[in-house]
Amino acid sequence: METVFLQILNMSITGSYIILAVMILRLFLKKAPKKYSYLMWTVCAFRLCCPVSFKNIFSIFNLRFFNMPSNGEASLEHIPQNIGMMRIPEVSTGLSSVDNAVNGSLPAAVLEASANPMQIIVFIAAVIWLIGIAALLLYSVISYIMLHIKLRNAVIYRSNVYQSDKISSPFVFGLISPKIYIPFGIAENEIDYVLAHERCHIKRRDYIIKPTAFLILTLHWFNPLCWIAFMLMSSDMEMSCDEKVLSDGKALSKEYSGALLSFAAGKRPPAPCPLAFGETGIKGRIKNILRYKKPKIYVSIISIILCAAAIIACSSNPKSKNYEISYDNLKMSDDALTAFCGNIIGSMMADIDYADSEKIVFHYNDAVFVYNHKTAVMEKCFDLNNLNCAHFRQGDYGADLVVSADGKEALLVNYGSNNDIKNFKNYIINLENGSAAETDETELINPFSNLFETYTTVPDANGWTSVRCASENDNIWYLTCNKASIGDMKLCLYKEGETVREDFIFDYNNFNPRDIYNLSDAQLIVGNNSYSILDKSNLTELEEMLSSAEEIKGDTGCPFKAVLKMTRTDGKTGIGLIADDSCAIYLSDDGYYDYSDGDNSRLLSLFGLNADTLVNTLYQ
Repeated sequence: METVFLQILNMSITGSYIILAVMILRLFLKKAPKKYSYLMWTVCAFRLCCPVSFKNIFSIFNLRFFNMPSNGEASLEHIPQNIGMMRIPEVSTGLSSVDNAVNGSLPAAVLEASANPMQIIVFIAAVIWLIGIAALLLYSVISYIMLHIKLRNAVIYRSNVYQSDKISSPFVFGLISPKIYIPFGIAENEIDYVLAHERCHIKRRDYIIKPTAFLILTLHWFNPLCWIAFMLMSSDMEMSCDEKVLSDGKALSKEYSGALLSFAAGKRPPAPCPLAFGETGIKGRIKNILRYKKPKIYVSIISIILCAAAIIACSSNPKSKNYEISYDNLKMSDDALTAFCGNIIGSMMADIDYADSEKIVFHYNDAVFVYNHKTAVMEKCFDLNNLNCAHFRQGDYGADLVVSADGKEALLVNYGSNNDIKNFKNYIINLENGSAAETDETELINPFSNLFETYTTVPDANGWTSVRCASENDNIWYLTCNKASIGDMKLCLYKEGETVREDFIFDYNNFNPRDIYNLSDAQLIVGNNSYSILDKSNLTELEEMLSSAEEIKGDTGCPFKAVLKMTRTDGKTGIGLIADDSCAIYLSDDGYYDYSDGDNSRLLSLFGLNADTLVNTLYQ
């Protein structure tokens, strides 16, 4: 129930902006035929009953005063579906001033309580919403039944036209087989005008359109703009039918106005049912009829162009005008991921940026990951080098990452001093489909804020631990690594009073020399290039060379950027690092090993490489 209510509420917020836009547009169409104003209400109906739409750079929501969420989704989510579970609930209406006022008044979560205040508020609001719907539907059904009873004794006047002494104004009644009902006493010279008007309603299927509009209004009964829109739409509907009768030459404006005036003089109320068509808005209709002139061609052309442009702008979601980069161009290759897992943890550990009951988002240096801890699947691996972001949180090409509260998008903000050299810009990254687009934004409207210092939040956190942890209800997620390489990193779940749960994130193991036996394959990954051993004898030599390597105490000071990926005949895969200077040093997660009395030239030759090729490939 709450999910549906929040979806309706989101559509109502979006629809409110479109209703206001159509109301403004009607002012520009004041001298145009009313059929164009009537047409424009269809886009309001679309926005109020359809949660999704296409993206377009010409969307009305791309206007500068709007600050719409750019989550790349087909729907605009102003109020998150998980707002009841958010520690600090926030909404994004699209107007910063409104957001600040509303967000400042929303109650924060209470950890000790059985239910958050926002959960209770959303539940109560959803119940009131359902009661309102039930009341309006009940009113409509009762009105429909009562009117049907009144019309039982109506007598036929002409084909599909009936007269009754129980009604006071003409209207169309019926959803499947609509009929025209008129009161007794209408002057003979007026009756043809009235019938022409009502037949126009039937021809245009207004007897279906108006009940549909009322049904939409019933869903959005809490929104005053929807009531205004319903009344204005009804007015445009009636006036456009009036104009149709006049344009077809079936009436003269003075005589037709006189017919309408006779209903106003009798002070006859409109039809007592929201699903029927009475002679409403008489004063405005008479003024419109007396002003009416058959439109010139250029007026119609301008009106059509204006309406078409407005429909496209109002029915579409905002889309960045900047170039969108697909995930295929951002995805970290398998070799790059292997090399990444072989990285030795330096002064900075990987850090967590977002967590919920299904996934986490974290980064390390120039890579961002989306990991589904529920299914133990790495959903997305972003290589930020493809966005010219060479170092994630350090150096001249530094950048910062902020994830939205719903975990659907991330903002990558450059803060490096030399960004002009690499032309690095800010990017919005869609964490679900993996695409990215340039943006001028420097902050997210509704960022994920449940981030805390790990060492002050999690007792007994040890080893290399992420600086930040993320909370979701009573769950606290953080990253840790008890060994030297990123490939051994674990995701930890901490709950007060329970044992910490640890799960390996990457499906890679470090091979120390005693693990290197019965090799079936070996690859040396150097930068974005991979080199394999094709000869079985060379594979055997590599195995013998590394399995007999001797441990070296202390640090060697050698750089390690070449990753050796090895697969055994039992199917197990492991990695290690090779020094990329002349030293014959192999690095695993438990230490440094010397695998040759000389330099590394023999090992490189097994892969068809030499020292110069290695250095040039790594540092080109």
